[in-house]
Amino acid sequence: MIHIRAIAQRQVNLDQCSGAAILELRACVRTMEDSWKRIETARKITLTLLPTPLGPEALTLFQRATTLERGLQLAAQKKWRTQAARWNLMVGLGCRLRRAPKRSPYPDFPYPIVDPSTVLVHPAPGEGPKSFRLSIQVARLETEATLIKGAGHEWAVRWTR
Repeated sequence: MIHIRAIAQRQVNLDQCSGAAILELRACVRTMEDSWKRIETARKITLTLLPTPLGPEALTLFQRATTLERGLQLAAQKKWRTQAARWNLMVGLGCRLRRAPKRSPYPDFPYPIVDPSTVLVHPAPGEGPKSFRLSIQVARLETEATLIKGAGHEWAVRWTR
């Protein structure tokens, strides 16, 4: 029974590790998508106000807003890269393993960073990826977590193995 308990605990550790990583990835994805939605909304409002007397003020506010959004996007990108380095390089990944497990590569950052000087002319980029996958394998134990875009702008996490 001790051996079975150790195997079960190792599987739980792997599931928790992949789950924590996929949840952090989901946070970055949500941050980027929400940021681009705010930028696109502000862009549409600014474009309608440009021909009016409020145009110059709306343009100034839009540029300030996009500069703030750029900061948020850069922070999300930094968090993504930090998590990717942790996932790809850390021995054991915090799964309480002595050796590095086999693992899928962490996905590349798929979102563009806003350029405040050109975003008014060019619309927001198209939709990003529809899913992300992370998997870990040790001996005969394996776990795989998938982040899938659902209806609307929701992202669901599923364990597929």
